Amino acid sequence: MLIASAITNFEARHPTPGFLADTRLAPGAQRAFGSAEFPAPALIAQDAWLATHADAVRRLVRSVREGMDWMHDSSAEKVREEIPESARMSNANSDYQAIRDAQQVISPDGFMPPDGPQRIVHLLAASDPRVKQVDVSQLYTNDFASTK
Repeated sequence: MLIASAITNFEARHPTPGFLADTRLAPGAQRAFGSAEFPAPALIAQDAWLATHADAVRRLVRSVREGMDWMHDSSAEKVREEIPESARMSNANSDYQAIRDAQQVISPDGFMPPDGPQRIVHLLAASDPRVKQVDVSQLYTNDFASTK
């Protein structure tokens, strides 16, 4: 959030910054990644740990999803109230705009989109061709995001 606020503050000072693509919003993600949705990993763990701590992982994922839902459904002002003062921008409007921008791209269900891992591999392979050899089916699971 802090980075998004800084970018919003920068844009206020420089109305035509000339970014190639602002991926904080769907149109910029569409231009840069070929899709308005671009997954960002929020929780990363080793397979062995996941296998031995499944209940803890489910509870953690549920808590993160509840936090994302709360942020999505709350006013920018309410969300900013919960940010420690030391992490806020001095210009409240920059924070409000950054929060509103983030609210637009929060996953509605917490699941990795089916083609999400392949989009990540495609992006990373542009700078490291070895990434193309990665088996994307081994990169993620939606098992813990299930509401079962």
